Formats: sequence, C-alpha cells, structure tokens
Amino acid sequence: MIKRLSGLSLLLLAQLSDPCAAAIDYPIAFVTQVPIPQDFCTLNSTFCNHQAGIDITGRGGDLWMRYPDGTLKNLTEAAGFGQTGLQGNNAIQVRDPAVHWSGRKIIFSMVTGAPTHYQVKKFYWQLYEMSGLGKNDRSE
Repeated sequence: MIKRLSGLSLLLLAQLSDPCAAAIDYPIAFVTQVPIPQDFCTLNSTFCNHQAGIDITGRGGDLWMRYPDGTLKNLTEAAGFGQTGLQGNNAIQVRDPAVHWSGRKIIFSMVTGAPTHYQVKKFYWQLYEMSGLGKNDRSE
C-alpha cells in the first residue's frame, strides 16, 4: 500500500512540474532587477523612488520578453544596452515596462551608467521606447 501511495505521489508531482501546464497565449514583458537590501528611498519603495543613484537603484537589470513557446529574449541587450558581469560605465537598470495596445512597442524607464572608482555623478531615469519585439526581430 505504501509503495502504491508513493508511486501515486510521484505521478502527481510529475504532473505539477509539467512545463505545458503553464502555457501562455501571448508574450509577457518583464524586467529583472538587482535586489536592494533597504526599503526606504530605493528603487521599489513607495517614496523617493524617482532617484537614480547607484546606492538606491543598483545596476544590472534588463527588459525581457517571454514568448508562448517558453523562449526568452533580453530586449535591452538585443538593442545594445547594458553589459554582463561587472557593471561599469555602460551598466543599466530598468523598470516600469508598459506595452502599447498594438503589442508592437514598449515604453519603459531606464537609467544608464555607473560611477567608476571614487566618482560622484548624477543619474536620471529616462523614458525609452522599443520596437522589434518579435522573437526573431531586431530590437530598436
């Protein structure tokens, strides 16, 4: 009896982890962000979230698209923004994507750049518009 129960539970777990169970009909646009340990005057806090300093927003986020077949595309990287690994002068942080009703373009907020060794610089959130959202399209 125990053997039969464990077999049934394994079958149930296999059904729960089936990737087809989470099928989607339309692409999903989302951002990734570096975790910020504080919650006062930071990127995702209620107040002061308009500031773009490196200490309160971090760098290393990207704008992504997940297509119905499960593939992912890094839209900011495809458009030439950001960098991998050490986040230096070309680093970015992304937030607030808003997809146009047609589904052919996205407006999002992005801050670019990071201070190098012992520099104090001002950074600002700016709006960007991106098209070419298809899986095989060139993002612009």
